[in-house]
Amino acid sequence: MRPMAARARRYFRIIWRGRFELTLIGPETWDECFIAEYPSVAAFVAMIRDPLYREAVKHRQAAVLDSRLIRLAPAVAGATFGGSLLAAAEQPG
Repeated sequence: MRPMAARARRYFRIIWRGRFELTLIGPETWDECFIAEYPSVAAFVAMIRDPLYREAVKHRQAAVLDSRLIRLAPAVAGATFGGSLLAAAEQPG
């Protein structure tokens, strides 16, 4: 196993990976998408501060046209976006 791959396992795990098919809204297209789960904010920060990660990310950035690294906080999942769509559908008129 490559050194960065072995180290990355300490910081996160990929919980979903997919191949791009179609953009419904917006101009973006992607070759590959994935969602990574970090055990804590501290683990995420430790990863981006890790000297080996910082060296590896230079190569990733040079190899791709564009990328995103977005941190999101967990939220309650449901059938709608915050219940607003369901509430609007149930309003008379």
